Amino acid sequence: MTVRAGGRQGRIVKAVFLTGVLLLLAVVDGEPAAGQETEPVVGSPGLELSSMMASGHWELRIYTINRGQLDEFVAAWLAGPYRIRTEHGFGIPAAWISRENNQFIWIVGYDGPESWDEKQAAYYSSAARTSVEGDPLTMIAHGDTWPITPVQ
Repeated sequence: MTVRAGGRQGRIVKAVFLTGVLLLLAVVDGEPAAGQETEPVVGSPGLELSSMMASGHWELRIYTINRGQLDEFVAAWLAGPYRIRTEHGFGIPAAWISRENNQFIWIVGYDGPESWDEKQAAYYSSAARTSVEGDPLTMIAHGDTWPITPVQ
């Protein structure tokens, strides 16, 4: 999901993006951002994300989850998309939740012979993905996707 908006909506989207980036950077550094509590979902403390993401296509995804469904979303995401994406060769070096903001923040990427679009199409059309029960996509109130590249 990519949201493109102008005016007031554009400023709100940018504010949400910047909040997510600040949370992400703070957690990668091992310290939560001031006033923000985050919980890691997957990933390893001290993981060198920039070396892992040196090539390929990578995205920062920030989802605002429907109220009261954050824990259900995480369980469904771990059982479905997380498992299936990793089986299909995607990298998911880290994911976090921000309970205060009811958000799920994660990084997903692919570095291989197929293009990102080909890999995405194969993933979404796979029998494993189309048969996911309790699809976490139905629990997302709003989502932002941002292509990212590490600073070298």
